Amino acid sequence: DEKRKEKLKEKEQERD
Repeated sequence: DEKRKEKLKEKEQERD
């Protein structure tokens, strides 16, 4: 779960 959250954060940063 934590890894998934980290990946989501990375994706969000890319989107920004």
